[in-house]
Amino acid sequence: MALKHAVLGLVIERPSYGYQLAQRLDERFPSGGWQKAGIYGALDSLEGAGLVAGNAGRRRGGDTGRGPPRKVYRVTEPGRGFFRDWIRGPSPFSPSRQELDMKIQLANPELWPALIDQSWGQESYCIAELQTLTRATQRPSSGLSLTWAETSAVLQRNAEIKLLEVRIAWLQEARQAMKLMLERCGRAV
Repeated sequence: MALKHAVLGLVIERPSYGYQLAQRLDERFPSGGWQKAGIYGALDSLEGAGLVAGNAGRRRGGDTGRGPPRKVYRVTEPGRGFFRDWIRGPSPFSPSRQELDMKIQLANPELWPALIDQSWGQESYCIAELQTLTRATQRPSSGLSLTWAETSAVLQRNAEIKLLEVRIAWLQEARQAMKLMLERCGRAV
């Protein structure tokens, strides 16, 4: 998904300034890994294309009142149409490109021990992310129904959990394959 589409969708939900959008993007797509500077670049691009309009808003209550007002972004009618067209358009499947995968594909046996170490590091990272996401999905059971934003956030989180589980299994499989190949070459791991 392009960052600009996500930002535009969030602006359609609720006019916001850049920092709020960055926070909301992190809440909705915790594993997105988008840089805050990228969000401002996306806003500049959207504004330049006439899909959002930014104007100086007032400071919200509770602020000190110091500093300039924040630029609040609102969707334009062409922005709504652009977003609708994107939603209705096809969504091609795009398997993720992992740098470690490419390294494993291209490395010779001499470099496999380093890649085995990297796979352990990436697996540890994935496990930590998995634990964070799993804790975040634990909700107290209440009779209240969820909004669509809450439901879609849970669905996204569940997708990220499944991707992490698959990634962990693949890292273990790749590490085992490299170890076996090193043994066949007569090299110690």
